Amino acid sequence: MFDSWQRGTQMVIKRNSLLLADGRGWKALPYLDEVDFPVIPDDATRILKLQAGEVRWRGAHPYARVAELKNDANLDMVLYPSTKVTFLNMNVRPKIKDADNPLANEKVRQALNYAIDKTALIKIVTYDVGKPVVSFMSSATPLVTGDGPAYPYDPEKAKAC
Repeated sequence: MFDSWQRGTQMVIKRNSLLLADGRGWKALPYLDEVDFPVIPDDATRILKLQAGEVRWRGAHPYARVAELKNDANLDMVLYPSTKVTFLNMNVRPKIKDADNPLANEKVRQALNYAIDKTALIKIVTYDVGKPVVSFMSSATPLVTGDGPAYPYDPEKAKAC
């Protein structure tokens, strides 16, 4: 049960003595008397504490440090599929402030899609941790649609649009 919280510092939860097994041979639950969740806002400090064995961490790792953590023999670094999707939104209204909007033209949008090297962009932005998506939904969900990149990187096709 909730015990204490100090903004920006830590949260502590303690054993709830009312939570016990129902007599089917289980140990009393929960197994821990107390769990302390420290707040460590600095990535470098958090990683140093992880590598020193001072904390166990399950959460967002800086993309730039994933390869280093995977190669650390003292850590069991596992990346789980994420439901996070980052996309570029475009205003496709015919006019913007009384001027023609080039993005209203489907061919311009297609050209932009062919002109963007999504694999290179992911390599730079996520240090090759991410992957291109084919849907507004993450491939980690059953709601994903599509079976491949709709617009592969193709500068010549972009020019032809």
